[in-house]
Amino acid sequence: EAAAREAAAQAAARTSSGGGSPFDVTHHEAGGDDIRGQLIALTPDDDQRPDQARMQQLCQAVEGGAAPHELAELAQAVAERLEEPSATVQTKVLRITALLIQRGNLEFNERLVHEAVEQLRASARFEAPPHPQYGSKPQEMVQSSAKKVMHALGVELGSPTPAEPAPAPEPAPEPEP
Repeated sequence: EAAAREAAAQAAARTSSGGGSPFDVTHHEAGGDDIRGQLIALTPDDDQRPDQARMQQLCQAVEGGAAPHELAELAQAVAERLEEPSATVQTKVLRITALLIQRGNLEFNERLVHEAVEQLRASARFEAPPHPQYGSKPQEMVQSSAKKVMHALGVELGSPTPAEPAPAPEPAPEPEP
């Protein structure tokens, strides 16, 4: 029993000293400290640039500090944010996603394909009424950014999944002698 308490204390010390995950996955509010909250905080529907310190933290998590379930949570958050009808939100999400993909975490990239491929395809076909000041530019930015992300993931606009080989043909029946 004492050994179990000591192990729990050491694990808590590692997490609080930065040796554990950089995110507390118990919070899910907008802008929270968890990985989902980080993405939401970075992608509000406004004209502000994403906070660079938060971006750095998210990038570091994808590079190796986040647990597999946190990477899955981040991929889910990307998919959810891409369902927002705002060109501003979608453009921010897609640009951040492109940056995260460049970090080279294969597990995150695979999770992203699994969780967000349909949303990426929808973003590649995004349509919105012309902006009063910018015209069709916001729509074009969403479409272009989505296509870049899909290309980086190896996903084609109409393919079922990325780089999935075509099914092997059925073997021809053996001729009877």
